[in-house]
Amino acid sequence: MEHRQKSLIMCVTPLQILIAEKIIQSRPTEDFDVIIFALENNQKFNYYAEKLKKYAKAYWYSYVVYKSSVYNLINFLKFIFQFNFNSFNKKYDNYYLSSIDSRYFQYILSKKTSSSSVFTFDDGTANIVKTSIYYLRNLNDEKKNKIFKSLGIKYFQDDIKNMSKLHYTIYPQFENIVENTKEIKLFNSNVGNKIRDKSLNIFLGQPYEEFDSDLSTDKIEKLMDQLNINLYFPHPREKNNIKNVEIVNTKKIFEDYIVDFLNRNEDCYLNIYTFMSSAALNVKSFEGINIYFIQSNALVSKYPDFFNMLKNHNFTILEF
Repeated sequence: MEHRQKSLIMCVTPLQILIAEKIIQSRPTEDFDVIIFALENNQKFNYYAEKLKKYAKAYWYSYVVYKSSVYNLINFLKFIFQFNFNSFNKKYDNYYLSSIDSRYFQYILSKKTSSSSVFTFDDGTANIVKTSIYYLRNLNDEKKNKIFKSLGIKYFQDDIKNMSKLHYTIYPQFENIVENTKEIKLFNSNVGNKIRDKSLNIFLGQPYEEFDSDLSTDKIEKLMDQLNINLYFPHPREKNNIKNVEIVNTKKIFEDYIVDFLNRNEDCYLNIYTFMSSAALNVKSFEGINIYFIQSNALVSKYPDFFNMLKNHNFTILEF
């Protein structure tokens, strides 16, 4: 009888879930348990979480709220109790994860045996921008690590990068957190080889307060007018309520939506505008789109490596 390996795959975002689904499909000799600790509790997250459920021998889906340090620590202690008394507290042959900075995933990985294999996969541009949390060491994190060691975590961010046997990536042309990479294609779209003589402008939103508090709703709305934006695609964590443009309301994440749109509108090409969204990078290879990143002095000052990366790969950048 064929030996089937036991594997655990862990996600926190819809994009990670899409990548995880492709990984599972590429590993037919493994039985997968699935853990999803969602960063938001909304229709979009729930829709993608259900996509992985059908593959899971055991399935754990939970919405994790992050607030103060004390609140987060209490929640982490609750998680430890739950984990140690459920079906996931067992030994796996393989562990797959994306958010290598997650204390929850670090704790789970610390239960592995010496013979277990670890595989990593992408979490957006944090994997390819050299000043992201996946590359830089934070002294405060080093101090916190001592606390988490006492709670049972053996492996931290750098340990996971070092032990990863293979990194699955949707950015094969970029250097990644792990040297040994394998490309994952998210979409088998039929969007190429069409005569597209109509255009539509779509803006890809973000949770602006997380990277530039000066980007107010008024400023975003003025930008929509200046760029003649037809559709606005909000980020799942976005708090802005943009009023002067049609909002895309869909369960699908941006990448899925773009594939569907281009297949349904064979005579139309898309001009995609965004400040710093990694989702724009994820559709870079599609025919029928033009991508425009928008920079301001504040953004360039705060994220020089990101915009240098765009320039080095010949993306079009507009001034704001």
